[in-house]
This record gives sequence, structure tokens and C-alpha cells, in this order.
Amino acid sequence: MSSGVFILLWSRPTTPLESPIKWRMPPSGRLKINFNGAWCRDSQVGGLGVVVRDDKGFFVAATCMNFQDILSPLQAEAMAARACSSWADSRGFRNFFLEGDSLQIEMALRDASTNTSSIGQLVEDTKSILGAITKELCTHVRGQANTVAHRLARFSLNVGSQCEWSDQPPSFIIDLLIEDTM
Repeated sequence: MSSGVFILLWSRPTTPLESPIKWRMPPSGRLKINFNGAWCRDSQVGGLGVVVRDDKGFFVAATCMNFQDILSPLQAEAMAARACSSWADSRGFRNFFLEGDSLQIEMALRDASTNTSSIGQLVEDTKSILGAITKELCTHVRGQANTVAHRLARFSLNVGSQCEWSDQPPSFIIDLLIEDTM
């Protein structure tokens, strides 16, 4: 095997093959919450995008917000996971499915041991909140299955305060919501 082939094989993404590449509806009678974190290196601002949909793919609610002094994309994703969980709790959502596209965050949330990494406190806070409001574990999806939350997260980097929508989605995500249900 030539070294060029080895490098190509070695650098393959580590995303599990089971990770969906298209958004899927939750089981009948259940909700699914997708979240995503975004990060701007220049301004050190992190952002959160969250969308809640029902078992028919219909929009239920969404939010986006930003965080200051975020030093890395991983910290932005960890902040997003915690803020998403806290927001879901404050809105009374229970026993929902939670999806995000950060495999590192998903694995940290599934790990039963205490996380002592640089994002450990954020992970532990998120585990605690989720443990009280849903039986489901966070699952990983590929970015293509998380486009609505991604767009909301990117939008949040440029707004001064938290935005929230219920019943009617913001116009800038309607195309993606329709695409996901096709």
C-alpha cells in the first residue's frame, strides 16, 4: 500500500455509518429537538440554533442566541448543548429526542463517567438537565440532517439578543423545513 493511499484511508471521517444524512421524523406522538452550535473566531462569539418538530415534521418552536468569549468550536457546541437543554426544560418539553451534529459532544453526553475536560462542567450540567426531562440520550446526526438548527445557529452570531418563535417559523428556515419533510 502506498503512503498516499494510507493517508487517504487514515483521514476518513470518524462519523458512524448509522448517523442519518437526512432529517427523520420522530416516532408517533413524540417531539424531536435538533440543536447546533456555531463559532466566529474573530469575534469569539458562539451561537446556538434549536428547532423543535413533531412526528409529522411540523414546526413547533425554535430559538437562537449567542454567547460571548467562546474560545473554540467545541466550547460553542458544549454551550449550545447546555443552553438547548435548559431552554427545552424552561418550555416544558419532556421525553423528546435530541439530535446534534457534534459527535464529540454526543459521545461526552453518553459517557457515564464525570467529564473533567475543558468543557467538563458544561457537559455535566447538560447531562443533569437532560436526565430530569427526557429518557432519550442525545444522538448524533450528520450536518445534512441538521440544516435547520445550523442555519439558526449561524443567524444567532449576528443578533444582539435571543430570538424565539413558536407555532410560526421564521421565514429564513421555511425552505429547509419543507426540504426535510420531502
